[in-house]
Amino acid sequence: MSAFVVSPKTLGHIIWCLREDAHKLTYDWTDALLKRAGFEVATVEGSKKFARELHKMNVRAVRYRYEDDKRRYAFVYEPTKCSLYQAVKSMHCLHYQCSEGDVPEEPLFKLLEDLTHAIESAIVTNSAEYELADWD
Repeated sequence: MSAFVVSPKTLGHIIWCLREDAHKLTYDWTDALLKRAGFEVATVEGSKKFARELHKMNVRAVRYRYEDDKRRYAFVYEPTKCSLYQAVKSMHCLHYQCSEGDVPEEPLFKLLEDLTHAIESAIVTNSAEYELADWD
């Protein structure tokens, strides 16, 4: 498995979704998950802090995979408007890139999983197909 540090655009998709769309779609479930973990994304500073922590987690995973990697990975904060589907795919990308070493055991990694699942669940349960499906 290879690993890389995701682009600012990928992180930007995640932040945009959490700030602009996810809390409405999930009835604040994502905000509650973030708050429980000590984060908030309603402000620029809060969003930047969360994005920076995701970036650092990604760098830790890459350095675990490539122990001799001494590059400095600049953090760039760029919330980037996108669809919910793009945001989920960006979350999947980050999740995969952070799946090295002990990183998957970190609370932030588990938070990323929980946020992704919350948004995926909300997309499905808000779809017309779900509404038409049998309950029993």
